[in-house]
Order: sequence, then structure tokens, then C-alpha cells
Amino acid sequence: MISIEAAWPYLAILLAALLAAGAILYRRWQSRRALEHRVADLSTLADIGRAITDAPLDLSRLADVVYQQASQIVDTSIFQLGLFHGDHYRLLIWVVDGSRQPTAEFRLTLDTLGIVGWMRESRRSLLVRDFDAERDSLPARPRYISPDPPRSAVFVPLRGAHSVLGAIAIQSRRPAAFSEEHLRLLSIIANHAAAALEKARVYEQAQRRAEQLATIAQVSRAIVSTLEFEELLDEVLDRVEENFGYKRAHIFLLQDDRRLVFRAGIGKGAARWSVEGLAHDLDGAGLVARAGRAQKVVFASDVSADPDYVVGAGLEDTRIEMAAPMAMGGKLLGVFDVQSEKPDAFTDDDLPTLQTLADTLAVAVRNARLFEIERRRRLLAETLRDVSAALTSTLDLDHVLDLILGGLARVVVYDVASILLTNDVGELTLRATRGLPEMQEAVGEVLNARLFPKGESFPTVINFGEVDTAGEYHDLLSLPEPPASAQCWLCTRSTSATSWWIARASRTFLAAKWN
Repeated sequence: MISIEAAWPYLAILLAALLAAGAILYRRWQSRRALEHRVADLSTLADIGRAITDAPLDLSRLADVVYQQASQIVDTSIFQLGLFHGDHYRLLIWVVDGSRQPTAEFRLTLDTLGIVGWMRESRRSLLVRDFDAERDSLPARPRYISPDPPRSAVFVPLRGAHSVLGAIAIQSRRPAAFSEEHLRLLSIIANHAAAALEKARVYEQAQRRAEQLATIAQVSRAIVSTLEFEELLDEVLDRVEENFGYKRAHIFLLQDDRRLVFRAGIGKGAARWSVEGLAHDLDGAGLVARAGRAQKVVFASDVSADPDYVVGAGLEDTRIEMAAPMAMGGKLLGVFDVQSEKPDAFTDDDLPTLQTLADTLAVAVRNARLFEIERRRRLLAETLRDVSAALTSTLDLDHVLDLILGGLARVVVYDVASILLTNDVGELTLRATRGLPEMQEAVGEVLNARLFPKGESFPTVINFGEVDTAGEYHDLLSLPEPPASAQCWLCTRSTSATSWWIARASRTFLAAKWN
């Protein structure tokens, strides 16, 4: 019989073996539990990936699906998902303490990039265990402003094929609320979300572009079929507002190859510009002038940061502006300008649309101008025919002169028209006039105007002030000072003496001979 003292070594060996076996079994149990947990995590992540992938191709609905799925594996009591658009960051989902917040948009500037802007530049994730303890070591200063700011957070970029699309962030008011495991899980969700969001963005852009092209086709058919110039401009602006939502649209037309003159517009300030006769020098400041000079579309996403921006009268609240040249065959016809007081009203996607509208408008303007030129030519030919027929049908001088002034009114817009003839003694007299009733009393008066002697040559176009040296005709009409109003006079003469007919148009003076 073995004594107890002799059995102790065996008992110790047995106990050690049992402990070792227990440890092995415990480790296997732990490994199995970890494996089961890992499989469950992978299964959950796979389900999350499928849910995100199968979500509708709509950015807002897709962002909501990402939030719901992320809530299954991480704390999302403070959660945000946003996308970059140019220099703006737009939140699609924003949750604070479990409560949905209105969506918001922030502009990212060099001095206010924040952690989100840093992620966009670096394409890296960030785990913050305690903002207070790590504030000096963070790669960027948080932009979070609150009396009760979060203490810990996980920031993960949404990496697209070629750029960072946006970011996902979870935050907590407790320090050390998140670990590397939370960073890993959120990164996996972000990878699924980025692929789906990029696809949804491309789909939305394609769908929007298709709708814009269809609308442009409708607008083009409508405006190209309009040949009346003023009706054309009104039709364009109405269509643009109705179909594209541009509330402040302006059409500038090139005049004298050096000035862009405001011709039509809608929205705030348009009526004032029309009354004041707004114009931009082609070589001057302003986005409209720059678009005309370069003959390229100009886009200022923040007008306050653009050195070429010029504040338009009545549009001091403008935040964003686009301007596209209206050109054909390299020849500038004008500029189509659109503005808004909303900072996110336009995007880069609107630029092709604006340029297409401007190109279509250029064709319509050219067609309308050609139509107007042809109509004027026809009217002039008809007027000359009618006046010639009338002249041969009467020998009454007063009737003839009245017919001439009446025919002139059909082809020239004037305020006052007059015919001056030399009398028997060689004096220049006011023989007929139309426009001002009080001028009729002056018919027959002799005017002290210079006559060109027989044989002396003179230009076809001269300033009437050069012959009305005493200003008698000028005073007769009660005109403002000649430099402010007189533009040009056309004159010829008969073989014996000089005779004139004079038409005073708005800011323009015309004269031709009575032979």
C-alpha cells in the first residue's frame, strides 16, 4: 500500500495535468467564443454591406440606410455623414444625442478646414480618445462649437476611386468611449458606404444631366422659333426660370465691340438695371466682362473671394454667380449671367448647362437680328417705292415734303425731323418739320447756317454744329448742350446750293439732302 507521502508527487502531476487540460479547454473555449463572435461580426458586416449595396440610388435615403446599419454595431448617439461638394461640406445625416438635426452645409476654407477637411486632404482616419487630453496633438483643430462638446470620437473618410467623397463620424460625451475596434468596424462600413454613395452620386448626376438636356432641347425649340427680338429675350428668361430655377438671370449684348449692355433680365435688380442702362466695358472689371473677354464660362462659388467680382446695384446679397459667353464662330454676341443669394445654388454641374443655354441663345439672337435686318431692308425698299410713287403723283411741294417726313418715320425712329431748303436769295429756311407741334410756327424762318459754295467738297457725314454755327436750329428745338446730344448729321447738296433734311432721333441726329 502506497503511503500518502509517496502519492503526493503523483497527485501533483495529476493536478497539473488537469489544470493544463482545463487551461487548454478554456483557451479553446475562448478561441471558439472569439471565432463565433468573429463569425457573427463578419456575418453582421456582410449583412450591413448587402443592405447598403441594395439601398436605392438616392443620396439621402442611402445615407439613412448607412446610419441605421452603423447603429447595429457602434454607438451612433452622435453621428454624422456628409459629402464634399467643391469647397463645401454638406451633411446628409446629422444626429445629436439620438435626435435628428436639420441638414446643414459648411464652407471649408484654408483656415477653417477642421478635422473633416484634414481627412479630405490626408485620406486618413482618426481615433480621438479624449479631445481635452489630445487637443495639442491633433492634426487639425475641431470645428465643433458647443457648451457641451464631445470628449471622444472616430472619424473615417469615405474614399472614392479618385478622391475622398465625404466622411463618417461617431462621437461621445464620455472620454475613451471608442477603441481601435470601433475604428475598424466604422472603416468597413465606410468602405461599403463610399462605393454605394459614389454610384448614387454618378447616377444622380447622369439623371440630372439627362433631364437638363431634355429641358434644354425644349427651351431651344421654343426660343429658336421666335424671331421677334424683344419677345425672344422674354421667352428665354421665362423658360430659364421655369425649367432651371434661375431666379436672377441677365442677358448682356455686345455693343460697338467694346461694351456689354444689359438688355433683359428677371429677378431682383433687373428693372433697375434696365432703367439705369447698366453696361460693362469688355476690358473692365466684373465676371460678365471676364466671361466676354475670355469667351469661357466663369464660375464664382463665393463672390466675396473673387477679385473680379463687381457688386451689382440692388444685388448686394449675391453669394454665387455664373456667366457664360454667347458666341458664334468665335465672334462674341453677349454674355448670359446668373446669380443667387444662396451659396449652394449652383455647382460645377450647372456650367455645361449654362454654356449650352448661352450657345442656343447666341443662335437665336443672330437669327432674330438677321430677321430684323431683312425686315428693315424690306421696309426701307417699300418706303422708298411708296415715296417715289407719291412724289411723281403730286407737284405740291408741301405735300411732297410731308410725304418724305412720313416715309422717314417708317424707317427711322426720331423725335423731330426737319427739311431745310435754300430760298431764291440763297438763304437757308426751315421748310417742313414733324415731331414738335410748336415747330410748325417756325416754318419759313431763315436760319443762319453755313452753306457750302458751289464746287466745294464736303464730307457725307458731318456734325451739324459745324454748319449751325450760331446754334439757331439748336435753340429752335430747345435742345440740351450739343456735346450732350448731337451725334452726327448726314448731308448732301444740289448742284446750285445746299439743302438739308434733318431728323433728330433719340440721342442721334441725321440729315440728308433735299435735291
